[in-house]
Amino acid sequence: MDRSYVIFVTAPPESLPRVQRLGFQGHRLGVGPGLGLNLSCRLGFRFGSWFGFRSGFRFGSWFGIWSGTALALLLVLALPGRALAQAGTAGDAGNAAHAEKAVAREEAISNQNQPDVESGKYAAVLRSLLSHSVPEIGVEDLRVMKGAVLLDAREPEEFAVSRLAGARYAGYDLFDLNMLGDLDRNQTVVVYCSVGYRSEKIAEKLLEAGFSQVYNLYGGIFEWVNAGQPVVDASGKLTDLVHAYNRTWGLFLQKGEKVY
Repeated sequence: MDRSYVIFVTAPPESLPRVQRLGFQGHRLGVGPGLGLNLSCRLGFRFGSWFGFRSGFRFGSWFGIWSGTALALLLVLALPGRALAQAGTAGDAGNAAHAEKAVAREEAISNQNQPDVESGKYAAVLRSLLSHSVPEIGVEDLRVMKGAVLLDAREPEEFAVSRLAGARYAGYDLFDLNMLGDLDRNQTVVVYCSVGYRSEKIAEKLLEAGFSQVYNLYGGIFEWVNAGQPVVDASGKLTDLVHAYNRTWGLFLQKGEKVY
């Protein structure tokens, strides 16, 4: 003799209202009955062995709402993250469109080739260290670029030792977007730090703030100096001194005179 079972599906609190609505819709449209819901209290429906039980399951029609809810929940959980982000209500349409643009931008960035660096070991470290979440620019391309605003995303003591000529201080721990209020958001901006990690994070903030042409200097000031490019001190004079951050990361600074 077959046994009767009742299965209850509990949705996450934040998704329950939506899932319940979908459940009622599923019941009305016959999605629930299609899963084994009955149109009468007395008529049962047997589910196959894919549930892992040999005995059948009998459901009355009032369980149709629960089954429809279960189906809706499964569909919601099965949606890819990107599609789920786009499946907002009319009130979330603006956010969904923004998310779609962000995804497209990240896909385009992820498909780009990383700029060359002098050391193969340094290149391997950069590939794993950085998120590659913003456009990246190599030393040679920056060297010939005209009119770009250079932002130094290091700390004040590092900036004081040396910096790329013409760079202005942005900082990392002390970064404040209001410091850049005079910049045109359509202007080309290149952010750098020691190796590119901190500048990548600042570049992300600039893109979120509406700056459209933002690049991270791949390999940072270390790679700039390793490639034989000049740096200047606070007075604008050429110098060989470079703040190496610490003795571990300083191993990747192959040229210049290290300062800790």
